[in-house]
Amino acid sequence: FKADIDTLGGVIKRLELLKFADDHDKTKNKVLFNVGGPNTYLGQTGLIGSTPAGVLPNHTTPFTVRPGPLTLGTNGTVQLVMDAEQGGVRLTKTFTFRKGDYTIGVRHDVTNLSTAPVQPSLYLQLQHDGNKPANDSWFMSSYTGPTLYTAEDKYQKLTFEQIEKGSAEHTNKSNNGWVAISQHFFVSAFIPADKAQRDIFTKKIATNLYAIGTVQPLGTVAPGATVSTDSRLYSGPQDEKTLET
Repeated sequence: FKADIDTLGGVIKRLELLKFADDHDKTKNKVLFNVGGPNTYLGQTGLIGSTPAGVLPNHTTPFTVRPGPLTLGTNGTVQLVMDAEQGGVRLTKTFTFRKGDYTIGVRHDVTNLSTAPVQPSLYLQLQHDGNKPANDSWFMSSYTGPTLYTAEDKYQKLTFEQIEKGSAEHTNKSNNGWVAISQHFFVSAFIPADKAQRDIFTKKIATNLYAIGTVQPLGTVAPGATVSTDSRLYSGPQDEKTLET
């Protein structure tokens, strides 16, 4: 990957796949996450909840990047660590990239800096516009839309039109699986920690802008305590078997 992660919110706003060519211009690489022009495709995470000091860090909160290398080291790994403090809580995001791996580690450490307990929930969401890919045509159309998987209900395929109409029926709760956006034989999927109970949602964000995601309660965090959770982001060729494992 070549990834752009915005310090405003710690949002993955551009993700370039270095081993796949663009559909239109073979001299360029395939880009999944992107913002600008007619298309929006973003990976967003943050906390839901509030304290007397205000709302908790979310995907609109400014983050500070810790010093460190931003390219792969000799061990084939690089980590980007970012911190934000808001509402008496510090959220630390750690993105881990590994050479040859389409799965990005996404760790969240939540530290209660206040003098009272807090009960945050972590959300992982993928945001996408409702447009068809530029290379789609009526005689060669490929699926683009939200998908999800749970061990109980298996693979579920939705449409942006269903979300627009409020008729997107899908599994709402699970402790396993993933949520994703499939786009023209590629997929980006947030895979929360296994056996961690979460709500699964789809929603309209704005005109022609939609989201699929999960919300995971993190329990009660005492003053001075830290709670951590590890999730993953797979972004690459469409492969449900890879995601199942």
